[in-house]
Amino acid sequence: MKKKISLLVIIGVGIANIAQTTPSDKIRPGVVLYKIKKDATANELKSLNALLNSHVLREETVDGINLHIAQLNSKGREQAISKLLRGTGAVKFAEPDMIVSPSNTPNDPDFSNQWHHVTINSTYAWDTITSPEDIQAVKVCVLDTGVDQDHPDLMDNLLPGYNANHLRSVEDFHGHGTGTAGVIGAVGNNAEGISGVLWDVNIIPVQINNKTDDSTAYLSTMAKGIKWCADQGVKVANLSYEGANASTIDDAATYLREHGGLLFMSAGNSGNFYDTSFYPDWKSFIIVGSTNKSDIKSAFSNYGPFIDLVAPGESILTTYLGGKYVYYSGTSFSSPMVAGVGAMIFGLNPNFTPDEVENILLNSVVDLGDPGEDDMYGKGRLDAQKAVDMALEYISTAYQNPVPVASMTYLSDYTPRVVEFDGSSSSDDGTIISYLWDFGDGSGGEGMVLEHTYENPGQYYATLTVRDDQNLSATSEVLTVEVSTDPNFIHAPSALSSSENANSITLSWVDNSENEDGFMIERAKRVKGKYLFTPLSETASNINTFTDTIGEQGTYQYRVKAFNEIESSAYSNVVTVTVKKNNI
Repeated sequence: MKKKISLLVIIGVGIANIAQTTPSDKIRPGVVLYKIKKDATANELKSLNALLNSHVLREETVDGINLHIAQLNSKGREQAISKLLRGTGAVKFAEPDMIVSPSNTPNDPDFSNQWHHVTINSTYAWDTITSPEDIQAVKVCVLDTGVDQDHPDLMDNLLPGYNANHLRSVEDFHGHGTGTAGVIGAVGNNAEGISGVLWDVNIIPVQINNKTDDSTAYLSTMAKGIKWCADQGVKVANLSYEGANASTIDDAATYLREHGGLLFMSAGNSGNFYDTSFYPDWKSFIIVGSTNKSDIKSAFSNYGPFIDLVAPGESILTTYLGGKYVYYSGTSFSSPMVAGVGAMIFGLNPNFTPDEVENILLNSVVDLGDPGEDDMYGKGRLDAQKAVDMALEYISTAYQNPVPVASMTYLSDYTPRVVEFDGSSSSDDGTIISYLWDFGDGSGGEGMVLEHTYENPGQYYATLTVRDDQNLSATSEVLTVEVSTDPNFIHAPSALSSSENANSITLSWVDNSENEDGFMIERAKRVKGKYLFTPLSETASNINTFTDTIGEQGTYQYRVKAFNEIESSAYSNVVTVTVKKNNI
């Protein structure tokens, strides 16, 4: 049976708790990342909101992965506030935003044979599939410093890209992204320079570095890039940066995997051993270490239980700026090598799932070091020929049945939402004997037609897996279920701020609802160290500013809530102002 796939991605290096392991100079000043748990209780959310009102000026949410990027009202307390957020129990994770670097340093720009193709048996893999041009052209996101748009060995394989920093250009000014792109897809058999693992591939540059003279990138930008790639439905992406220690990246990789994608990350180049307390063995992506020409772990390659497999990563000749070529060393060039073979497998059968591609890559390796999986080499070293052979065998035995198709019908408009899932249109050349549903909220069920109730609002990703009388299974495409709240629910205003002119205080806030009748402004004066809020005034629903004139000196606080004839929202954050005698 055929199975639906969407995406594959590659990235940098990993550790569990950034707050405990990240030097302060790596932390983005005044910014914390967090994600709210789906099952957070009312008391936990109340504690979270109180903490946010006290410490957060404004925030941005990355839709789809629901990552909150919170701007604090003070700098230097990013780790402390992250700990407090985790302490509320309402968040899946909370950590400082972190600046990270590409995982390598370039060597001399010289031309030489690409020894890694001999080591990983690229030529034998190409012979097995007749030639690399015979397989379907796969879309590959390269999340990096951009790509040299005019490189003669890349330009024929380039598609329009995306700048995750909302800039216009994806032109590479550093060389790192051009190098990783060349490992995957330098045009082959064109009498020009070198050959990538794939000769005919669609490369989509996704630029994540901060600016043209800075190759580092923030975790938040990386997460945005991963999410964008997932939403484009591309097959493969490559992000050879550090940052695999971050829960933010794990969460983005999970989003990718839920949309049919697989994330690869480089192991990093400090040459250190890390146990799982520092480098979690995340299940959402694959981590790749580096080997040398002697099939020995590179001295710079990090190692530990988190390593999944290894690939050549020393003196890798690849594309460089200005139409040139250069040697690169680093795990940054091991992971795109594995990604290229992963893209080759997807090209053989676009219906492969991420799990199937991962299993083929990890079970077709050459075992190095201690027998079986070990901390130095993971499962072993990449072998393109064995991977292709295994993929073709899998196709010949397991992919002879029609693709299952699932459909669904909405029965209500808001929570609790009852959704009817119907798998009766699934088909097979034999007999389907089971229908297993994953509703995307941690529950599932069995049956051709089922009803399921979603109690909480959000976006859920449901799938149907069918099994036939030959014990072959297939999984449907992801079904996105949008569950909204009661339409009468009002979201609290946010980003309340103030400006002062003598004793005139002007407030402004962000309106987060469309169904309020107006806003209630409340004011409190500090008396004996305490504040007692009382209603001050109301504004219309289309007004989100208010000016107050104070006739008595002192320290005051303001807050705002939205209301309609049915209910009121929670309060916005609180702002504090001080009116001095000479201002009155």
